Amino acid sequence: MIDEVKIIETLSKDKVKGFDLIKNEYKYFVSNLVTSFVDNKDYAFSITKEIYHKLFKELKRINKVNNLTTLIYKITINTCINNSI
Repeated sequence: MIDEVKIIETLSKDKVKGFDLIKNEYKYFVSNLVTSFVDNKDYAFSITKEIYHKLFKELKRINKVNNLTTLIYKITINTCINNSI
C-alpha cells in the first residue's frame, strides 16, 4: 500500500492522479465495508459510486487531514448508514 503522505503529495500536485491513487489503493477497503452493509451487488455499486463522489468533493480537505484512511472510513460508513435507512 502506498503511504498516505505520498497520496496527499500527489493530490496537491495533480487532483485527478491523486484521486486515481486513492481509488486504486482503497478499492478493497471501501468495497469490503460497503458489502458488510449491503448484500445486493447493484446497490453496493451504487453506494460505492456515491462514496467516491463524496470523496472527490472532499479533496480540498484531504490535503489537511492527518489520516486519509480515517476520512475514507468515515465517509464510507456514514454513506452506508444513510442508505440503509
